[in-house]
Amino acid sequence: HDRVYASTSREIFWQGWHISLTSWMRDYVFFPLSKGVRSHARLYLNLMIVYLLVGVWHGPTWGFMVWGLLNGAWLVMENATKKWRGDLFHRVGILTDRAYFKFAAWLLVFHVGAFFGVFFRTSTPAEAFAFLGNLLNENVHVIWRWETYRLGIVIGFIIFMDLINQRIPNGENFDSYIGKCPVWLRWCLYFVLAEMILRYVGTSNETLFNYFRY
Repeated sequence: HDRVYASTSREIFWQGWHISLTSWMRDYVFFPLSKGVRSHARLYLNLMIVYLLVGVWHGPTWGFMVWGLLNGAWLVMENATKKWRGDLFHRVGILTDRAYFKFAAWLLVFHVGAFFGVFFRTSTPAEAFAFLGNLLNENVHVIWRWETYRLGIVIGFIIFMDLINQRIPNGENFDSYIGKCPVWLRWCLYFVLAEMILRYVGTSNETLFNYFRY
């Protein structure tokens, strides 16, 4: 899955996010734990164990562990209610293959992931809840903060890259597609990408990219 942030479920998200780690956890933790297991409850418990370990892999802090458990719990909920949700949508006439449903599902999944990410970026649940509480604090003045301006630029950058991605034919990657463009267009695009990564997506001297710590 090459557009994980456009996923319409957390299950689809994890099929494309950090594939090496999740594949290892699946093959060497989940499958051995689940060998011969027929109980859904036991399988769901094993899934929770896997995502707790995914959290611990990032670091032995309460924030990472809560983040892992939240992901596991959400995946359990998605799996356990899949048939019930399908029947409900059918009864009320909601067509799950329509664009409006996929958009609503993406909106939900994206914001669920963003909420979980608060625990990923904080060391303790108390810090996470303090951060969430500040979102409702009228004295924070979020609209005028530099982070909000930067976030808007990054979102625009992601939309721009997604528009390019949608134009790439099946069987081609970004490099081969861009390689067919005129030289002047390629270098303009390279300049824009480099500027965006270094200025807005890159990290400051004070804060290292999260995965540099592992």
